Amino acid sequence: MVNYRLTEKKMLDVLERQARLTFEYARDHGIHNLVVGSSGGKDSAYVLAVNQWACVLAQRNGYELHSIGVIMPCESDPNDERLGRQAIRKFGAEEMRVDFTDLFQVTAGTYPWRELLGEYVEDASKLEELLGRIPGAVTPLIDAQIQDFLERTGQENVFRDWNLSGRVTQGNIKARFRMALGVYHIARRVKGIVSSTDNQSEYWMGFWTIHGDVGDFGVIQHVLKGLELYDLCCFVGVPQEIIDDPPKDGLGVSEGGDAGQIGAPYKEWEPIFIQLIKAGFDPNGSKAQLKHLPFIAGADPDLVYKLAARAVFSKFKRVEFVVTREMLGLPAIEEIDL
Repeated sequence: MVNYRLTEKKMLDVLERQARLTFEYARDHGIHNLVVGSSGGKDSAYVLAVNQWACVLAQRNGYELHSIGVIMPCESDPNDERLGRQAIRKFGAEEMRVDFTDLFQVTAGTYPWRELLGEYVEDASKLEELLGRIPGAVTPLIDAQIQDFLERTGQENVFRDWNLSGRVTQGNIKARFRMALGVYHIARRVKGIVSSTDNQSEYWMGFWTIHGDVGDFGVIQHVLKGLELYDLCCFVGVPQEIIDDPPKDGLGVSEGGDAGQIGAPYKEWEPIFIQLIKAGFDPNGSKAQLKHLPFIAGADPDLVYKLAARAVFSKFKRVEFVVTREMLGLPAIEEIDL
């Protein structure tokens, strides 16, 4: 039984702090636009709520600040777009929409060129000529080179996970399209910043794409999704449909949603993981920890191991290894004699 719960007073305090920190960051850096990818999930909906509060606070202080919500379908469930738009309207943001479906399919080699051109070209030889002039799809061409490399270097064992790896890489491409050509393109053009929608729980589990999810300002980066964010969403009035919608990556990597990939819903596994940390487990520590994990009363040992393993094997996403000047034997900057 988990007794931890945010009180309404604490939730108001958290929301006010998030809004104030967002406003002050924008003001101190001369930023007038906050850009959020509105996926239809709880994380982005709550960030839109925070940004709305920040904009109101800015207005009270004589500072111009705007909130922009971006809908970015890419072979997506139409319901996600509907929920994303619902959140944007609920929290008074400006809506922009960028559809990456065609671009992704051209890149992946799945765009229906033959069907499309066949509607206008009846001559079979002419149709084949036109199809032959279409540039080759990027992803299949790269994968062919990768397969050749793996075979030549004796790494055929990688092919065991080839299909899963393909789904993950396609999901990563979608995420990076949205980040690079969507929210960051918009943010640069309006001289704004991208509000990150990653939470503490996803951060632990590596449930995010490097260069595809994390934005400039992480207002919920250290907020627990199950134990805190759900209640915060209810507190600010996130539409009930969004709150009730099971968390999922929206990238087509897994059909089981987040709970299916992790092995349990957020509210069930977060208390286990917290107990692991309190018992000395370091999410950013060595893989050797997996050999002697602490005993967590009432928890399935397999789930405990899965959580710990996901954390340590995604450490590379959270902890960047930088080769320092000292490691290279170079003098410290202050010691350079000019």
